[in-house]
Parts: sequence; structure tokens; C-alpha cells
Amino acid sequence: MSGDWQAVCGCRILMGLFQGLLYPSLHGLLGQWAPVTERARMGTIVYSGSQLGTIIEMIIAGVLSESQWGWPSVYYLAGASCLAWSVLWFIFGASTPSSSTWITKEEMKYIESNTGPTDVNEQKKMSVPWKGIWTSLPFWSILLAHCGQSLGFWTLLTEMPSYMDKVLKVDIKSSGFLSALPYVAMYILSFIFSWIAEFLVNRNITSIATSRKIFNTIAFWGPAAALLALSYIPVGHVPLAVVMLCLTVGLNGAHYVGFLISHIDLSPNFASTLMGITNGCGNIFSIMAPLSVSAVVKDETSAEDWRKVFFISIAFYFLSNLFFILFMSGQVQDWNEPKPKTSVEDGVKAVEKRRKESETTGEHKF
Repeated sequence: MSGDWQAVCGCRILMGLFQGLLYPSLHGLLGQWAPVTERARMGTIVYSGSQLGTIIEMIIAGVLSESQWGWPSVYYLAGASCLAWSVLWFIFGASTPSSSTWITKEEMKYIESNTGPTDVNEQKKMSVPWKGIWTSLPFWSILLAHCGQSLGFWTLLTEMPSYMDKVLKVDIKSSGFLSALPYVAMYILSFIFSWIAEFLVNRNITSIATSRKIFNTIAFWGPAAALLALSYIPVGHVPLAVVMLCLTVGLNGAHYVGFLISHIDLSPNFASTLMGITNGCGNIFSIMAPLSVSAVVKDETSAEDWRKVFFISIAFYFLSNLFFILFMSGQVQDWNEPKPKTSVEDGVKAVEKRRKESETTGEHKF
């Protein structure tokens, strides 16, 4: 091979740059395709796919690495899968229901009448209401929630295996099954949460805003409490440590019907833009997860040092969700709609002008 580790890092950077377009694009599609009453379920189906892919990869990566094709086959399979999915998307995918050739007219009418105030043709003419976005407290509540979840969740994903190995003497990295188990918990629980969320909203038991706040609290304060308990588990308690890890990661599945889908609630027309902002800021905080460990943990076998890292994540989980509870709204914001380019007076004048022209044209005919 050529390029050594520098080439690997370069490829990873390119992958990150291109994948940065994914979540905003998905949000834009959900804004056009997901009826309000099915938004929680469809959002969960879409975004939980990342967990399903991780589960499959962890289970088959070890098998492929030990096969006659060796570890490069893991990358070949991943790359081929992405290319195959891209082909399927170009064949079956569509930006809007009206541009799709694979649905019936009845389906199209149902979706378009239940997705809220979105219009692709109007969107193309609309300028992004930056002032409205940045002065919106509900938007800031989503932004902070995304940052808090990114820091806490990526601390779990990137550093928890090392903590369990160095401190608890539980090696989950050597077992593909144990490594995938937390993601299985998150994948399963995310669908349970989405079903309950839709049930509460569609039966008018709670409003959309209340539902988002309930499940965001489960996704933030639940893992915070479980993470606190996990940091005090005695050495060698393998079953208890694995159960707490699965609970900590699994409860994060509620964020799919919490802040992650709330961009569309605020602004179906600019959901992609909002997601691009919050996802970009969230990724910055996800980078801080391993950096915080290297800065705080001096002795990797010291539970006291690791607790400092976990307390940082717990604080972010708690405070960001508190702000979300206080300021999140389930109402479409005023700046979502395009402002009329002409005033009422201009409209009246235009009508009068057309009437006079019509009268003039009529006089020439007789």
C-alpha cells in the first residue's frame, strides 16, 4: 500500500466533508415527504439506519477480517454497499411526492396535504431568513441540544470501551457481539419511543412540543443518570457494566423524536438549513469528546480521572436539555413563510391597471 496513515487520514477527511451533506439533505426530504402525524416514525426509520448499519458492520467485520480476503474486504464491502445504494436512490428516489413516478395520485395528495406549509417552487425563490433564525430561541434550544447530545454520545462511543477495559477490566472490543449490543438496544428502543410519541400526539394526549420535550428528556437525562451509575460500578462486574452501557446508549434513541426532528417542526421550508447549522456545530462538540479525555485523564486506570470526563458529559446533557425544555416550540415559526414581495396597495394598483387596460382594449374592439 502507498500513502501510509496520511492517506488514511486524508480519506477520512474527504468522507467527513461529503457526509456532512447527508443529514441536512435528509431533513429537507423529510420536510417534503413526512406527514405531520407520521413524522416521528419516519424520522426514526431514516436516522436509526445509522445504528442498523453499525450493528451489521460490527458483526460481519470480524468474520470478514478472519476470512481469506482479510481486513481489506471490510472496506470493499462498505464501499460497494454505498455505491449500490446510490444507484437505487437515483432510480427510486425523488425530492418531492409530485416528482416521484413510483407513487399513486392518492398517496401524493395525502402526503402533500399533511406535510405542512412547504412549497418547493416557493422555496427556490425564498432567501434564507438569517435574522429570524438566529434570533429564534426555539432554534437555539435545538442547537444547544444537538451540541450537548453530540458531546455526551460521542464520549460514550469513543471512550467508554477504553474505560471499561482499563478501569472495569471488561474487554468489549474483542467481541463483535458485545460491541454491537448497545447499538442493538438503541435501535430497538428508538422504534418503541417513536411509536409512543406518535400515539401521544395523534390521540391529542400531548402537543407536539410537549412530546418532543418528554422524549428529549429521556434521551438526555436518562443517559446522564445511567452514565453516573456506570462510573461507580465496581471492577469486574461484567454483566452489570454491559447492562448499564446498553441502557446508557439505548436511551439515546429517544433523541430521534426529540430535538433531531424538531427542525422540521419549526420550519419545513428551511429544515435543511437549520439541520446544517446544528449538525455542523454538533460535530465540533463530538470532536471535543476524545480531546476532553486526553486533557483530563492522566492515568487511564484511574476511575477518579474518568469520572471527571463523565461529569462533563453529564453537565452538557443536563443543561442543554433544560434549555430545550424551557424554550422549544412545536409551532411553525413566522420566518418559515415567504414574505410577499408587494404590498396590499401595490396589489390594488395592479388590479386597477389591468382593469383600465382591459377597458381600453375593449374600446378598440368596437
